[in-house]
Amino acid sequence: MVAGMGMPTGPSSTGAAWRRAAPAALTWAAGWLALLLLDGTLDLANLALLLVLVSAVAALWLPGWATVLCSTLVVMAFNWVFVPPRHSCAPGATSCATPPTPRRTPARCTTRWQPPPAYRSRCAC
Repeated sequence: MVAGMGMPTGPSSTGAAWRRAAPAALTWAAGWLALLLLDGTLDLANLALLLVLVSAVAALWLPGWATVLCSTLVVMAFNWVFVPPRHSCAPGATSCATPPTPRRTPARCTTRWQPPPAYRSRCAC
């Protein structure tokens, strides 16, 4: 201990820090394993909620700055692994190998939408 400061020093403090962070690391590892196993079963929104749950549980053992840092890195990794297009951090990016197909609007969709008659009688549309 540093005299008067109450702060531990030396190799024992580093070992204690790792022992305190070990449950958080195991929580993150178990969470990622669950995400990978449930990838085809759950949709993207539920996988993201599972990630939030894992983040909240791991935060029990980590200081605030470490929680923010880990959560930021994990969200970036989640985006890379699970969000389409996979293995890219660009949302909505298309592959250069396949050109985009032109969109054609069906003839029935070219007219302007009108509210049903019952709704029009209740409002001044």
